[in-house]
Amino acid sequence: MCYFKSVLFAFLLGITSWLPLYAQSTDSISFEDIPLTWADFTPSNAKIDGKTAALAMHTLMTIEQSEEGWVWVRATMQQVKANSYVYKPFLDTASDVRKQALLRHEKGHFIIAVLKQIWLEDTLNTIQLKKSLGLEQQLKPVFVAIESKGSKLQQQYDKDTYHSTIADEQQKWEQRLLKMLNEAMQGRNSFPFEIERRIRLR
Repeated sequence: MCYFKSVLFAFLLGITSWLPLYAQSTDSISFEDIPLTWADFTPSNAKIDGKTAALAMHTLMTIEQSEEGWVWVRATMQQVKANSYVYKPFLDTASDVRKQALLRHEKGHFIIAVLKQIWLEDTLNTIQLKKSLGLEQQLKPVFVAIESKGSKLQQQYDKDTYHSTIADEQQKWEQRLLKMLNEAMQGRNSFPFEIERRIRLR
């Protein structure tokens, strides 16, 4: 076989980190099950963009096509720890309660990142690609739509909770995000950090 490879996107999401797969039990996923700690962040002596903490993740999208008419789509979520930061004075002086509250907020961003990957996986399971149209022409709108949907959710999350400082709103969002995640994870036994799908051109 002869293949050509085209790297279409490396989405810079500013959300999460590369973490072990979650093996789901019969119980619902809780915030305690999200494998994220302050060790996944790089301490910074200055706030960046006025934020106390932020997670950084790339989702690398690659496309391969064979001469026989098959297309392989791969999506890999990866952490860039150097760009995942937490304000060091906050870690040194904040109470354990406040540090835990902010970490839970960042776990919410993690959940949204996983949801985006699940939306992509579900889309790739049903998408039909046409031989008569270019791959980028057909796939790019799909990727952009998922990115837009996730970004809007991230922004609304930060706006409503004011980055975790509005406790009652944070609690509401935690419940909302866990409900979305548990529903989306039905039939899955791990977070889909790596997706690979083979699609037949029609």
